[in-house]
Amino acid sequence: MWPGLDRCATIGFRCAVDFLPDEDAPSVPQANVKTWVDGTGTWNTPSAWKPTGVPTPKDTVVISGRSSQVMLTQAAKVKDLWVTQGATLIFSNLAAVVDVTSDTICSGGTVTHVINSDTNDTDGWQVDGRVYIVCPNFPLATYGAIDVNAKGFQPLGTGKGAGPGGGEVAAGSKNPGGGGHGGRDGNG
Repeated sequence: MWPGLDRCATIGFRCAVDFLPDEDAPSVPQANVKTWVDGTGTWNTPSAWKPTGVPTPKDTVVISGRSSQVMLTQAAKVKDLWVTQGATLIFSNLAAVVDVTSDTICSGGTVTHVINSDTNDTDGWQVDGRVYIVCPNFPLATYGAIDVNAKGFQPLGTGKGAGPGGGEVAAGSKNPGGGGHGGRDGNG
């Protein structure tokens, strides 16, 4: 198998091919491939990548494996991005954006953002994180996920839910819904 690919395929400007587990895969093409090797950490840590160095616009990035959780805190530009085999790419703050030629999340890879922690609107509902990907082609492969479940503004316990459009507490309920993505959230 190619590093980071686990029975997923995409056809676009480049081609990845699905191989059965016991078939021999061709060698990785002579491209600049950066593979995450550091478990949990931040994108801009040079020693977290193999070969050493933060990915550049010429690199194909592979984040793979259940123990891989990569925090993106600023803008990054890469050629291709593969988030696979249980790995997670986490966007943190509004500066975090990844600009790629072709994003592919496959075989259980997840893209998410940090929980939005603001609990009142005195400062205009400050956002801690969002998923922000710029690309011309976004094939989301089987078992891949963009998961922002429970990452919005959190409920305040009783009363009105946090965030713009927060739900109202229902009779006998303790937790109103927090603000929803693109609309009002449900009532508790």
